[in-house]
Amino acid sequence: MNFADLFPRLRMMTRTVMAVLVFAVFPVAVLLAALYFMEIFEVERVISAERALHESVLGRLQTADNDVAMVERSIRRMMDAVKTRPVSIQKLGVERLISLFPQTFDLYVFDKKGSVITEMSSSRHTRGVVERAYGTLIDASERRDVTKTQEGILSRFLIMPEPMLAVKFRGSVLALDNRPRDGYFTWDYNLGGSADIGGYCALIHPAGIRENRALQSSMAMIRHHTKRLQVGMFEMSSGTINLIPSQWNRRSELKHEVLAALSRYDRNFEGSYFHGTVMLRGRGGYLLAISPKPAFISNRLRLILFGIGMLWTAFVFVKIQNRESGFAARIPSKLVGLFLFAVGIPSLILLVGGYYALKDHGRVMLQELESRMRLKLRQFDERFPEEQLRLTTWITGMIKNFDLHSSPEEISRFFEPFRREPSISNIFLINDKGNTLFCFNEKLKEKRRSEIARMYSLLAREGLKKINNDSHIDSGTFAAEAASGIFSSISTGGTKNLVDEILRKRGEFFRFQTGNEVSFLYVNPLFLPDGTAPYMVMVNVPGYDLEYEFMKKHISELLRQSDFSWRVNAVGEETFFHTLVSFPEDKVQIDRVVHELKITKTSIRNIVSAPDGDNLWLGIKGQNLTSYILTANTSLQPLQRHVQYLWGGLLLLSLLVFVSTASIGMFLSEQFLNPISDLNLGIEAIQQRKFDHQVPIHAADEFGEMAGLMNHVIEGMRDLQIARIVQESLFPRQALILSDYHIFGKSRSMTDLGGDYFDYFNVGETSITGLVGDVSGHGVAAALVMGMAKAVFANEENMHRSFPDLLGSFNRFMLSALKRQKMMTVFIYSIDPVSNILRYSNAGHNFPFFRCASTGKIEMLEQIAMPLGTRTKIEYDVKEIQLAPGDIVLFYTDGFVEASDPGGVVLGYDLARQWLDDVAGLEPEKAVAALFEKLDAFIGSSAATDDVSLIFLKRLAV
Repeated sequence: MNFADLFPRLRMMTRTVMAVLVFAVFPVAVLLAALYFMEIFEVERVISAERALHESVLGRLQTADNDVAMVERSIRRMMDAVKTRPVSIQKLGVERLISLFPQTFDLYVFDKKGSVITEMSSSRHTRGVVERAYGTLIDASERRDVTKTQEGILSRFLIMPEPMLAVKFRGSVLALDNRPRDGYFTWDYNLGGSADIGGYCALIHPAGIRENRALQSSMAMIRHHTKRLQVGMFEMSSGTINLIPSQWNRRSELKHEVLAALSRYDRNFEGSYFHGTVMLRGRGGYLLAISPKPAFISNRLRLILFGIGMLWTAFVFVKIQNRESGFAARIPSKLVGLFLFAVGIPSLILLVGGYYALKDHGRVMLQELESRMRLKLRQFDERFPEEQLRLTTWITGMIKNFDLHSSPEEISRFFEPFRREPSISNIFLINDKGNTLFCFNEKLKEKRRSEIARMYSLLAREGLKKINNDSHIDSGTFAAEAASGIFSSISTGGTKNLVDEILRKRGEFFRFQTGNEVSFLYVNPLFLPDGTAPYMVMVNVPGYDLEYEFMKKHISELLRQSDFSWRVNAVGEETFFHTLVSFPEDKVQIDRVVHELKITKTSIRNIVSAPDGDNLWLGIKGQNLTSYILTANTSLQPLQRHVQYLWGGLLLLSLLVFVSTASIGMFLSEQFLNPISDLNLGIEAIQQRKFDHQVPIHAADEFGEMAGLMNHVIEGMRDLQIARIVQESLFPRQALILSDYHIFGKSRSMTDLGGDYFDYFNVGETSITGLVGDVSGHGVAAALVMGMAKAVFANEENMHRSFPDLLGSFNRFMLSALKRQKMMTVFIYSIDPVSNILRYSNAGHNFPFFRCASTGKIEMLEQIAMPLGTRTKIEYDVKEIQLAPGDIVLFYTDGFVEASDPGGVVLGYDLARQWLDDVAGLEPEKAVAALFEKLDAFIGSSAATDDVSLIFLKRLAV
């Protein structure tokens, strides 16, 4: 072989390889990588959507996991299905229900006159008792008077002391007692339809229900209606892991991932071919929902794309070999083609990345919109107590003007404004004998009026006795009234406790609840000059009326928003509550949101498609507005249009990049590769911190000027590197050990020159002095201030000065020299190894962590003071603590606790405490190294935003 031809051959071979890599392998790899990341993003999107579906399905399973409720629903649905059918079908429906749930319930079916339909009813209870009990429930529901005899019959039928509570459980389940027979009761009436069936009632026997039947039925229904989603159970009993359905037990990876998720307190898990969600079951065990892992690109398409890439690579190789017939062209054409090729691939990546970035931006904007809506609804809910305060203030102000010597006509005129207040249900003026001088309770039913009047008369009489120091409380009468049900929900603490509680809240609203109704009672005695109170004013405000009036008055204000438009509606949770539907056209969706919220018992968030665009729907139950469910919806069109505009701008930018690239290629036909390459080498030298590099100057042109400027910059960087070396020499290079005290510190700056400073040194041979500080900013100015601090605090002449004197002196120096352009925080301390006392002063620095060895508790050495260089007159004081063997003090700068991970989550003090606890058993050098390792792992690829210094002080255990 002729060695003269070897080097040209090698050069040609290298050129061919590089060309194939650049024009074939690289673009194909970029395209495949783009598809790979697209697949990752799409799979994550699908998994996120399916996880939301998992949460919803499992939440519904939790709600459905009630065997008694399942029986009640089955009875209700059967009655709804057969109420309009012939009698034969009705009987068949009852028989089928009994066969499904044998010995589970006693069912009584009634016609529209309230008589038992014997053919479809149980015979356990006598017909007369059942009919009278059923009639009592209907009378109470229709607000008709119910006699004591009726209540007694209903009480014997249900075997419960307060049978009228069953009225409020129409169409739902009432728990009678924790007993295997007659444990639950359900009823309904006025079912409608053309048949004779008018209503029903049933006593449910929990002992007759097969365990887990409701859950298993619900899971079977879900499996039947869904293809990708599967649901099951996870049980652990006697150390045995059991998955239901049983075929899941053969999936060892599924078991492992579920256990791993539970061990890390995570609800989501993922395997090689599936992903799922686990949720705690209320009756023990866990509920599972799994779906197969989605695939964005099939294996077949992946092979096709790979084949196309190989063909393109072969084509480029052939063209490179045949240079004359291949890429032969004029230099401007080559440059334009090269530029277009070079820009085309990044532009494609830009478009793909921009697409997903904009989708993520849209999700962030949606989350922000949802957060604003929730915040406004929460603030609206939080304003309700202001309405209570307003009404209380108004009532108190009115009563102050009451004349105790008024005639009945004057009393009636005085209380006339109270009648006109829509929130007030009834008002009483009662004397100390229990006689009612004025009464307004026209908003109540006749029977309820007498009950309320009797209750208020008794409360006022006993309350006035208490106020007038009459120790005789008529406990017998009070107890009798309580037994009758009037005070059943508010007198559990005893007569005296109830009276005391109401009197203690006089002049304010006393909140009490009867059944499902919340009311507010206002009590205010009227005093004579001698201090006795002959009269008492009692005002009752139903909670739902007060909430209704509040929302009717203020909901229009809630609708007026400057940053977005929305619709807000309020729906009462019970049939007797008012409903504020501001927009009737939303009623169908409102009903859906309210129904779902009542099932899930949590807030609801849905995106609903509509002809005019998507809408975001929220449903929440307030903390103060407890009688209503608030729903809000807003159009997502503005948000979606904003994202579309951004997407159009991105496309336009990509087009401009292509046009600009073609134009640049036409103007860069001359060969500038060598000067540009030299300049690139200079930039790389700066990046690699090779400050001895020199860029060659080829000619006295623009490139030559750039090369000279770059050499000047490199020379300046060399000086900066030297300055960094000098600055690092100011820190202690090794640990300090005196007696049983061991100190070691390390500092890391985010730039060449940092503003952190720490030091520690012996003062004579009997004590240790140290400090840690942080100068505001970075760079040369901060480094100079740090050097001045070193000169002052490490000066032997200053070591015997008091900390307040030393800090005050340096503060005055900074103000005089720097004119408040810089400030510095300092924490200075000293240790006496004989007394084992650590004395310290703080000038605005972060509080160090102190770990007590005996308790393991980590506290902060708190001492609040202003930083140096901020004010002229600042006084600093000295604190001290006793150090025991094994005690640890960690000094640090704010760059440690304020570091953030790639997601923007700040490290914070809690995690820093945990890290300190983790390294407490190490020596100071190893502890500092371990803390920096944890910090590096936490911030990951994130760039450091501040200097970090850590100083570990430990008194060694003897």
